[in-house]
Amino acid sequence: MTDGDLTTWHRRALAAEVPISATLELTHRCNLKCAFCCNRRIDDERPLRLEEWLEVISELRRLGTLFVTLTGGEPLAHPRFFEIAGAVLERHMALRLLTNGTLIDTGTAEKIAGLHPLSVELSLHGAAARTHDAATGVPGSFEAMWRAVDLLERLGVPMVLKTPVTRTNAGELTAIAALAARRGLAIRIDPKITPRDDGDRSTEMCSVPTTELGRVYRELHFLGGVPKTRRSARGANCGLGHLTMAVDPSGNVFPCALWRSSSLGNVRGRSLTEMWRGAERRRAAEVSRRANDVMLELGGAMIDFPFCPALAARDGGDPTTVTDSMRRHGGAAFEAEDAR
Repeated sequence: MTDGDLTTWHRRALAAEVPISATLELTHRCNLKCAFCCNRRIDDERPLRLEEWLEVISELRRLGTLFVTLTGGEPLAHPRFFEIAGAVLERHMALRLLTNGTLIDTGTAEKIAGLHPLSVELSLHGAAARTHDAATGVPGSFEAMWRAVDLLERLGVPMVLKTPVTRTNAGELTAIAALAARRGLAIRIDPKITPRDDGDRSTEMCSVPTTELGRVYRELHFLGGVPKTRRSARGANCGLGHLTMAVDPSGNVFPCALWRSSSLGNVRGRSLTEMWRGAERRRAAEVSRRANDVMLELGGAMIDFPFCPALAARDGGDPTTVTDSMRRHGGAAFEAEDAR
């Protein structure tokens, strides 16, 4: 499939408002202690049973979902992970796994390979063990993650490394990218730390200082990793309410993985189909359309910047208002691109 085919396909999916991508948060449990993690710091509340997850997956297939991402917390900490993941495979949907990698041993790697995932995405928080382990709060997590990479690589499992930029690792971005390149692995570097799903803003203490944003984005530009998006008149800012859906460990459903302003409902009370056809989902889709118009009107630094209504709602309460933080990031990205 060519890039042109993908663009046409994506536009058709947007127009039809089909939830082609779903994120299933299997558990809030995690064996690491990352201070910047956006997950709520709680135990699972009335977690869905295996049978309930299987029905969620079946209904997603009926709705036209093509891609399912299993995440957490740490999804491999869920005791029925492989049964849930296997159900995704059986229903002919592409599987992505987001993991810290530390729970992957030989047997687990072989089971993951048997799922034929589209990708396994592992978190890398530094170019050296000292930096990475300080970020996770668990000594040995750097070595454990790379052991997982070794095991999965031998089995031919496609992988992506992901690095959120923090005060701790901001000086190691080139070295982190070089680590990935030496292993032939793709890497995605995210320059923005977000508040937690419950609105807790303590994660901000981990963010790169404003005075360092220009340097960080210049480095990202050099590495080819400045985040960008494409916008057009009468389009949508993102998949919010159009293409995406997320289900948390207790069965609460949201129109995207980051949107926590309001839920579409709970799978124990309403079917996914009812929720997707409901007014709350349509309101979320309208937010995405309005956000697109706002960004086009602003122009300049913001027109190509990947504005997130969900994060705007957490930052300032209005999902279509560009906050000061987003303006700073957008301006730094624009200047880095303009300096080429």
